[in-house]
Formats: sequence, C-alpha cells, structure tokens
Amino acid sequence: MIVLGDRIKELRKQKKLTQKKLAEGVCTQVTISKIENKNSIPTIRILTKICERLNVQIEDVVVVEDESNENYDLLKEIGEFIRLYKFDSAEKCLNKLDEGKLISKYEKKLFYYYKGFLLSNQSNETEEALSFLNLALLIQGNSQAYQLLDALTTNIVAILYLNKEELEKARVYFNKTLEDIEKIDFISESDFENASKIYYNNAKFYSEVNDYFMALELLEKGIELALEAKLIERLDRLYYEKAFNLAKLNKNVEAEKNYLISMGFAQVNQNNIIIKIIKKDLKTFNLSFESEMR
Repeated sequence: MIVLGDRIKELRKQKKLTQKKLAEGVCTQVTISKIENKNSIPTIRILTKICERLNVQIEDVVVVEDESNENYDLLKEIGEFIRLYKFDSAEKCLNKLDEGKLISKYEKKLFYYYKGFLLSNQSNETEEALSFLNLALLIQGNSQAYQLLDALTTNIVAILYLNKEELEKARVYFNKTLEDIEKIDFISESDFENASKIYYNNAKFYSEVNDYFMALELLEKGIELALEAKLIERLDRLYYEKAFNLAKLNKNVEAEKNYLISMGFAQVNQNNIIIKIIKKDLKTFNLSFESEMR
C-alpha cells in the first residue's frame, strides 16, 4: 500500500489545518510531515483517524502497489498533458490504463472525466463524451477534490450542450457549475488553474447570451485566481474576454486598457490568435491603444 502524501497535504490545506492541528490527539506532527513529504505509511489506526478528520475514505488517499500505483501515475500524467493542451499525448496515456484495475472511486471518476473530456474535443463524439461525463458525475465522494471534479465535469457537459445549440440545457449546466464551485469552502493553490478555467468558460457563455455584466463578474474571479497562481498562459484569454465584454457595454476606456493588457500577455505567450482577434476588435469597436500609451 502506498500513502499519497501530496493528496493528504492538499486535503489538509483545503481544511485550513496545520500539520500540528491535524496531528492533535492522533499522532505527532513529525508523523504527519513524514506522511506528506515521504509517503510514510502510518498504522491503520492513525491513517483512519487522519481520514476521519479530513472527511475522506482511506481509499481516497492510498493506492495498492502493483495494482493501482501505475494507473495513479498515468492519471497524473494525463492531467498534465491536458493542462498543456497536448491532447494526443493524453489520449495515448489514457489508452494504457486498465479500467478494471482502477482501485479507488476517485481514480474511476477521474478516468471517466478524462475520457469524456478528450472525446469532447472531437466533433463527432459528443454523445459518447456525454456518456462518460455522466458516469463521472454518478461517482460521489465527500472531499473537495470530488466537488471540484464535479464542477469541471458539469462545465464540459454545459459546453457540449452549447455546441449542440441546446441553449436551455447548457444554461442549466453552466448554472450548476457555478453552484458547485461556490460550495467549495477553500480552493487550494494547486486547483486555481482549474477553477479559473471554469470561471472563464462560464463567462464565455454569459457573454454569448448578452449578459455582459455577469460575464465580467465571473472574469474578475478568474483573473484573481490566475494572478494569484501566476498563470501567465491563461491571462491573455481572461483579459481579452474582459475587454470584449466592456466594449459591448460601451465602456471604451476600460476596454482599451484591458485589450492592451491582453495584448501584452498574448505577446509573452506567443498567442498569435488572440493578437489577431484583438486587432480585429479594435477596428470593430473603433478603439485604439493611443490613450493608454500616453
């Protein structure tokens, strides 16, 4: 059995507990430190008490050697490929996974989410993508990791219905996404990027249905998370959407300022698509950077 120290550390931070507080009445702070940093295996009694305090099941923080640890590593690798938009590499990793050997509920939920997410990027696989995403939503857990994964999954479902032009279904799922993420008491720094992505996707929807004020509110939340986590690669799109919605509301001075910020991040990220779109928007809305450059 392997204890996932990084998982326990993440859950502890989500609960806003220090190592000392988590250890109180259970074990020593040194034991918690060894578990988190060296994947040290405590006694079952200690591990059970720790899980009770973190409000998770033991299976959510351990993997069984020779059965699930390889799959766990592959799931982490898939997540990183998706974060970097390397979908082909993620697909190859996913094909290496043996679904029958996934031990924990969370691993299975993550597997179905990744499967649905990757299929959602293929235009002719919408129904199969929805099928896997709904399987992911059926697997429930008490920890905040489950809550965030539910929000991510629901968000992709919403986007798929939007692409199918089923606007009312899309609205229901976008609203459910916001409900899910607002229920999370504490979002750990490692999850800032996913949370920022959710706010961005929802803002895009509300902008599309002409609710520019709601879009701006969500973009502010996304930008705040991206800035705090120094997610430079996401800021060009976030500031672009903010500028676009401001322009739609005829707030030209603020729009020009945010277009300029977006352009700066886009140049750093070498995002030529955003740069091209910004130039087009400036002409469409009759804006310029001249006032911002003075």
